[in-house]
Amino acid sequence: MGLPSTLYRQLMRFARGPIVVQVPFTLPPYTLSVPHQLNPSYFPADATIPKTHTVPKLNAKTLPHVIRAIFVANKNTQSPLEITAQTGQAFEAIKELSAFKLRVIDVSYAKHREALESKTVPAFFVGQVARHKTLGWRGVIVGWEELDDCSIQYRLLPDLSDSLHLPLQNRSTQLNALEASYPTIECSEDDLTSSPPLPPNLRRLSPDNMGFFFENFDPISGTYFPNPELRYLFPKDNNWDHYQEDILKSDPPRDRAAERVSLGAQGVARKILAQIGVSVASSDNKNDVLLNLEHKLSEIVAHEHTRRGSDFQNGNEIERLNVLDSSLSQTDFRIHDCCKILSKLCDVYRELNTMVNVRDRCIRGSNDLKFSVGDVVHHKLFNFRGVITSIDPVPRFDVTNWDGVQHIEDVMSKPFYTIIPDENDAELVFQGIRHPRYVCEENLDAYNKSEHAAKSRFAPMKELVASGGVTYDWREDCYIPSTAVKFQHDMLGEEMVKEITDVHDCFQGCLVNINSNSSKNCNNGDASMINVDNLLELLVSANSKSESSTIEEILRAVWLVHEDVAINKLMEESVLHLNRRKFPDAKQILEKVVEQTDGQYSEGLYKLATCQHLMGEVDTAFDTMGKVMQIEDRHIFALLGASLAKMKLEKFTEARDILVKLLALHPWCSASTHLMICEERLEMEAEQQSIDDAFFEEEIGSENDNTK
Repeated sequence: MGLPSTLYRQLMRFARGPIVVQVPFTLPPYTLSVPHQLNPSYFPADATIPKTHTVPKLNAKTLPHVIRAIFVANKNTQSPLEITAQTGQAFEAIKELSAFKLRVIDVSYAKHREALESKTVPAFFVGQVARHKTLGWRGVIVGWEELDDCSIQYRLLPDLSDSLHLPLQNRSTQLNALEASYPTIECSEDDLTSSPPLPPNLRRLSPDNMGFFFENFDPISGTYFPNPELRYLFPKDNNWDHYQEDILKSDPPRDRAAERVSLGAQGVARKILAQIGVSVASSDNKNDVLLNLEHKLSEIVAHEHTRRGSDFQNGNEIERLNVLDSSLSQTDFRIHDCCKILSKLCDVYRELNTMVNVRDRCIRGSNDLKFSVGDVVHHKLFNFRGVITSIDPVPRFDVTNWDGVQHIEDVMSKPFYTIIPDENDAELVFQGIRHPRYVCEENLDAYNKSEHAAKSRFAPMKELVASGGVTYDWREDCYIPSTAVKFQHDMLGEEMVKEITDVHDCFQGCLVNINSNSSKNCNNGDASMINVDNLLELLVSANSKSESSTIEEILRAVWLVHEDVAINKLMEESVLHLNRRKFPDAKQILEKVVEQTDGQYSEGLYKLATCQHLMGEVDTAFDTMGKVMQIEDRHIFALLGASLAKMKLEKFTEARDILVKLLALHPWCSASTHLMICEERLEMEAEQQSIDDAFFEEEIGSENDNTK
């Protein structure tokens, strides 16, 4: 092992070099052949470090540990082939690290020294939110550069919502942030303005890659805290050390809300696990669906809550380094931790609820189907083969404008199939591998090997087939649906169906309890600790758009689920009609829901108002939204709907007031763009009114002069 040991020392020498240690950096994923997990070839079966050991972002402090972990895990390797492979990987790592040092670390070091010596004072600093003077969109400064003519050019990350409503550049073909390969915009100092200062509720932006540049948002100053790389490149933009001390202070009320929601979510997971335990104990069959849910819920229950410092003294070294280097306060850690638990809980409910809804949809369908899940079929129009992974008796959404169905009469009443295409056929037909296709039954016929003998062996992409819940049985030469897919398509025994539906009913019961829980009736560690009050308090405290989206999802589920299972079935049917743009049918069902719940079911009213809005009944929709807010005045989705209705009626003052209330409840809501539009329209109206008043006074003055 002389040569590998020499290479190991060379890698460690690089990782501990004076400039490497000084310059903040995050290594790209390919370095050391470790994307997000260590390459399995580094870990023999008897290694003490597991193959699933997750590597955090690699930086100056974590890199030596990762190199050491890889070496220790492989130091007893005896196989010449493995030693050769590891030696080759080490040479590649050294080459890549050297190139990375020349390209990033040395350049960053030079820029840092240059920035310290520079006397330039920019008008805007990194992390500040500015606005384009003429085009109106908002963006956060991610860098600046002094040009040869002594002017300063800024690089901004535009708000994602603004980019959908406002042009980002003065061009005939406007750049859209969703379409740009790297959505940052270069602007001169004259293009930007921060006067008057944007109000706090307009400073939270939601671009896709905010986390690439910034660690968190400071609600007090209304600015973003840059990552170590940006702080190093722009050391004089702000007093970063003092700034970090301010944002690391904990906040006890937010602490308590996050802790209660976390413990309550774990209590919910325990309840559902207990129901799964009852189902598994009373059954002789192996239910893969329940075992999968049990594994995910057990992770939630076993989750250890993150605190700064002391809780990591005995933990994993890499994880501890990441935690201690972060700019998050203890409160923000609690919130981040809480959102991780909620996200896992949402994933479980989404998976379970989707299965039940698909099953209900399939059972309601009365069409005689030509094909089943797992069948291999042939597309008559586009001449490709595929395997069926799911079936809809009628399409889930409006397909009437699709090119491939224009020859089919009444296509919205025909069965549709999700199909994974054959890789070779996809290359010929689509010039590349394609995602699952959604195909009408009229366009399919059964695949006959003898008729397609000239074609290559049928081979759909394995990853897509597996994600569709179907596996290939080479002994029988056929595709077998998983337990989940069998459940969805009514191919499972009654006993196993009942086990899954009982767990689903238990989960929905927990969601109903969350809606009815009161902050006054909380038992420590129990599911009663999570309620709408705590969730809304957590929503205000969320550190990022992604965290707020998780809380949004759980709130939507809590408000949607009704204690009456029949009402839930009607709501799901109405949503299907809305997706299919069958608005009159959806409206009829939703009116029935409102009647059966005596107008006290907020989500039924909200969906009815949405349907009315889509049908053009804007005034009626606003009135219905008002009824929602009489039941739950903090219903963030109803507030957004009401504001859009007022904007459509051009009642911008009322829309603005609703949006201000909404953003106070949900600061990360994308409605800030709508508020900005309302403010602009009101300014334009005020200017026009001022012009009209001046003209009117001039006319009156002229008449008086003529009278004299």
